[in-house]
Amino acid sequence: MDMKMKLGIGAVLVAGLGIGAIGLLVKNGGEAFGELAVVEGVAAEAVEPAETTKAKKDFQSMAVIAEDVVECSLPKVPKSIGETALTRNSLRQILRIVALEKWQKTGSCDCLTRETSWDDVVKAAPDFERADGVDLRFDLSDLRSKADDLEAQRLKVCAD
Repeated sequence: MDMKMKLGIGAVLVAGLGIGAIGLLVKNGGEAFGELAVVEGVAAEAVEPAETTKAKKDFQSMAVIAEDVVECSLPKVPKSIGETALTRNSLRQILRIVALEKWQKTGSCDCLTRETSWDDVVKAAPDFERADGVDLRFDLSDLRSKADDLEAQRLKVCAD
């Protein structure tokens, strides 16, 4: 089968699907595709439906609620202190660890990542550098694991 024949068959199939979709739209009174009204198989101007469904009202009134926003999220690392994405991601995990170590010292369940500066992280970074001869400055998976362990301890204590 040559390319022209395949393209012709494809065009016929696409046209058939379009005609079938228009048929469904007409059969459902123009409500299948929202506010689009179809008159004699041709799309007309948008028409406001007489009744707005409850689901549509709920969707229109949906808003971001303050409770949905994560209260204690990690800030982005400034590019000026991390030359690569791997370094920036590692510094972000170091921020978590430093903040969680502050939690261990103080016992406060407040968000301590906001109280931890990037200067504190840069000062603490040499303590987390690799010593196993690998070229990478930090072991990101190890840092993430340490931070996750500390976070799990914090969540047990600060469950409320």
